[in-house]
Amino acid sequence: MAATLVAHGVAVGALISHDEISMTQVFPIISSSKPSARRCGGLFLALTFAANGCFATESPFKLPIRPQMQINLGASHLTVEGRLDAPVGRAIAWAVLTDHDGFARFVPGLQVSQVIEDHGNEKVVAQRGEITAGPRLRFDGNVQVTEIPGEGMRLVFLSGLFKDSEGEWQLSGDRPVTLKYRLRMDMRKSPLPPPLASTLAEQQVRQWLSALASEMERRQANRK
Repeated sequence: MAATLVAHGVAVGALISHDEISMTQVFPIISSSKPSARRCGGLFLALTFAANGCFATESPFKLPIRPQMQINLGASHLTVEGRLDAPVGRAIAWAVLTDHDGFARFVPGLQVSQVIEDHGNEKVVAQRGEITAGPRLRFDGNVQVTEIPGEGMRLVFLSGLFKDSEGEWQLSGDRPVTLKYRLRMDMRKSPLPPPLASTLAEQQVRQWLSALASEMERRQANRK
């Protein structure tokens, strides 16, 4: 069985690498409601990446800041939380956190980030790019953002790889600012098998925290 999956994985991986096929076309089996099908799909996915070397190389972005991480995978939901302290002022932290149109300049793998609907503290942001840590997966979706001025913001992923997931950013303190990010996925709706979903979610939370904290420190240093 494994040999068959690897053989198919090589063919599918070739299509992925040439942008000829979408996630829903390649991996319909991992969206199945049957546990056995999802397990098989997860194995197929892992073997596909392994057979084709479809794992990201080191990002050109330097992210030395390492967050504290916590992962909780339950029967129906996956929650990933990360936090770190950034030696910056609260105003700079808030400016970076809400720089939706500028994220692509300092978040690894993010190619486009653009506010497409703006109703004050309520926004919809379109984002497109590629996950740069772990398996290379393209993402393209919209995120509904509710800003809580000076304190954080809530996210609802309307489409894309993390569709139906929810996120929350929190700011507390001042010099240093404690930055927290929580991502919660409904595994009953996710197209990803639990092991892969857990890996991708942890990588994304870690990467976004590190990227935003690094940008906060850069802007703080430029003020001196």
